[in-house]
Amino acid sequence: MAHGQTRRAAAIPRFSSMAVTFTGDDRFPAVLATARAAARDELGTVHLLAGMAGAAPDVAALLDAFDVTPVVIRTVLRERVIGDGPAPPVAAIVRGHATLPLTAGVRAALVRCAAYHSGTRTSRQLLATILDDPGTGAVTLLRFCGADVEAVRRALRTGQPPTRVERLPLALRPVRDRLIGRQRYRGRGLRDFLMSVVTRATVDYAAAPVLWASLEADDMAKRLGRPARTDDVLLAMVSTFQVAEAYPHLASGAAGLYDGTRAMLAALDPDELAAAVAAETGDDEVPLKSLLKAGPGWPRDTDALLRAITGYPGTRAGRVLRALGWDPRKPASALAGTARAA
Repeated sequence: MAHGQTRRAAAIPRFSSMAVTFTGDDRFPAVLATARAAARDELGTVHLLAGMAGAAPDVAALLDAFDVTPVVIRTVLRERVIGDGPAPPVAAIVRGHATLPLTAGVRAALVRCAAYHSGTRTSRQLLATILDDPGTGAVTLLRFCGADVEAVRRALRTGQPPTRVERLPLALRPVRDRLIGRQRYRGRGLRDFLMSVVTRATVDYAAAPVLWASLEADDMAKRLGRPARTDDVLLAMVSTFQVAEAYPHLASGAAGLYDGTRAMLAALDPDELAAAVAAETGDDEVPLKSLLKAGPGWPRDTDALLRAITGYPGTRAGRVLRALGWDPRKPASALAGTARAA
């Protein structure tokens, strides 16, 4: 059916002499405002997709089943320039926004959507029309976001909820949900909460694994009603690495920053590490907050993070790793490079 719909798109030139005015539903002004905020000049299909993910609840729910959220879209677009391919030269405007510059791909989609649907058109209808053209930037963006584009098309066509394919075991899903913006790291006070709002809008956690592990460790400790410890960071390094491996499109270019974690997991089993953490009864002789301080000394990668939390002999993290027979003082990067090459 998708191929048939693509052939319909090829018939667009018969509308080319008409100036189509596209009228969306009640949610479309919010979709358009969100899309315009993401665009630098011309409004493309990638911006409309971002607008729908952020301001059209039914489309957002559908995309969420594929782990495509506004945070994921924003992260991918921050790393890549994705434009629309060639499209028929048709005339189209959005009602109330006659001077808004649109890519040829958007204009073509508006004309097709107006031809297929009468009256006010929904965001679902417009997105289905956009995705019928494999040359649109929105199709490319969804692929970069890790979505099955044909499954998205099918869900839009049929109106049936998509079948979710879960990439992670249950224990890692909350970590994933915080990564992609379903949940938020809230910290322990108003200031931390306000900082989390700013950070979530500007930082891709998967590309900043030290920050991510520290936030995850603090969240873990907060749920247990105590301050974060160095062994919490060890466990958080493992869980965040495993999630990043399952969502590589969010850790673009950051593979080397995980070398410390990669080396640790090349030598140790995650379940054995968790058991050793549970068996450790002592305290950190140097509090974690004294070892990890914002500023010039902040670790730049997980290799440096491992050294920071095990550099003092009295840390829980150091005792756990030595109990498992792994010397945390060894440079992790050399072993990690071998593991990554393998």
